[in-house]
Amino acid sequence: MPVANAHVVVIGAGVVGLQTAVTFLENGYDVTVIAKHVPGDKSSEYTSPWAGAQWRTHSTAQDFELQKWDLASYTRWFQTVDEEKKKPGQATKSGLAKFNNVVYWTEKDEEISNGPENVWFASHMRSFEVIPQSSLPKGAIAGARYDAITIDTTVYLAYLVDRITALRGRVIKAELPTTNGLAGALATAARLLPVYGVNTPISAFVNASGILARELVPDSAVHPIRGQTVLVRGVPPQLRTIIRGQGVSYVIPRAASNSTILGGTKQVGNWNQEPDDATTKWILESCKELAPELLNEKGEFDVLSVNVGFRPGRTGGPRLEVEEVQTEAGRFVVCHEYGHAGAGYQLSFGSADKTLGLLNDHFEKKLTRAKL
Repeated sequence: MPVANAHVVVIGAGVVGLQTAVTFLENGYDVTVIAKHVPGDKSSEYTSPWAGAQWRTHSTAQDFELQKWDLASYTRWFQTVDEEKKKPGQATKSGLAKFNNVVYWTEKDEEISNGPENVWFASHMRSFEVIPQSSLPKGAIAGARYDAITIDTTVYLAYLVDRITALRGRVIKAELPTTNGLAGALATAARLLPVYGVNTPISAFVNASGILARELVPDSAVHPIRGQTVLVRGVPPQLRTIIRGQGVSYVIPRAASNSTILGGTKQVGNWNQEPDDATTKWILESCKELAPELLNEKGEFDVLSVNVGFRPGRTGGPRLEVEEVQTEAGRFVVCHEYGHAGAGYQLSFGSADKTLGLLNDHFEKKLTRAKL
């Protein structure tokens, strides 16, 4: 249970930060989000708007906690689709849509070493089935299909902000300095809040700063995973993916905006913000076999935009832990919540729940010590 009148300040307005704010508000906390970038902004360092996005696990068979976070989003998103009685390909008011997901593998890897029927998530997916060898396209050695969720990111992020506002939370667009580390940023945030009319004492911070955590904390384990995608006109009937060893080609429908994301790249440590023409050409060519329905009379996609974003990777995986930080404005409790790489959307519910539990435990222990 939250401490009476507890006020949590979330740093960062990506999908992880916004969902965490919603989760804390739904559990009785007062919440303020403060972020350099907010929904509607276009910046390569603001990753969430550039995501595909879809439910496709990045967790390995050994990542038991991340598996739970993955399945939390799968369950809750399908609850939303079911509650709004949406048919496949129809978007909810929050930008979610159900699609059958077809996945092909072109070479054997650890994930399918025992066959696609034995991947860790198979038993949890709706309508999971292995595609017979006789039905595989040229070059594929295995395939499976199951029902998944796609997310129209612009709609979904705006929905989360609306949810925060409806629950009487606040979203403030303001840049915190990184030159004096986390302590300097926290002190600045404490001074800024009254300027925006927020005079409630701060009980704790949540550091959901994504790729900016590299400089803010600072945490040298944080690194960019450059993603380049192409947004094209139209929506195919299925979500489709080809896994080529370490490379992936995919078409992710965005039902709410009649568009589709084609991808993609995962370039670790690459800070180049400019689209690469050769990569764009490769994406368009490799996705033609996945979405022939979207090709025009010239056999080409109608390109709407080429996008570059930096997924917030972190060596060792996401960091979720509580610490106390001494600043010139006082001592603050901080729960770190960053480093989700390209899995921010599907990990957001489970990550938010874990962060809530960590701060609840911290506050309860503090109260217990005060009573002794």
